[in-house]
Amino acid sequence: MNLLVLAAVGGGGLLALWLVQTAALWAVGAPRVLAWPLRHGSESAAVRWALKAALQGVLAALLLLPPWLAGETPWAYLRERFPPVDWDLPLRTAGLTLLLFGGVLLFNVRVGWVTLAAHKRWPAVLKKVLRASLTPVPLALMEELVFRGVVLEQLAGRCRRRWR
Repeated sequence: MNLLVLAAVGGGGLLALWLVQTAALWAVGAPRVLAWPLRHGSESAAVRWALKAALQGVLAALLLLPPWLAGETPWAYLRERFPPVDWDLPLRTAGLTLLLFGGVLLFNVRVGWVTLAAHKRWPAVLKKVLRASLTPVPLALMEELVFRGVVLEQLAGRCRRRWR
């Protein structure tokens, strides 16, 4: 796979983000339509959600298009570079982290430094947490796959050939 293909897909993704942003700004009637990608300054939820969806699409394109354009199946390419996950360690780490943070919170409550009070009902809190994690969780997963599976692999291959 070629770094130029990866750069072209990245440049196309940046152009796609800018086009989606421009269309979303036109749709809400914003006065400043020609802004740099992701620098629009609009408070409109429609613009923010359009850009969130476009960003996920661009990251998926960065993940799938370079291997496909190089003649490989994206799934085989990724399967070769990412071994199956052993879920034991991440689950133990998450459990230990929750246990430690819970202990610190319990200590703070017992000492009186923190008081717990419900500001909203549980369904509203759950809805807010789910909405807040719609972008960062998939974004982190896609970013990890793109940068570790595609970009880092290409740079490492390029450096190996040059320094042999």
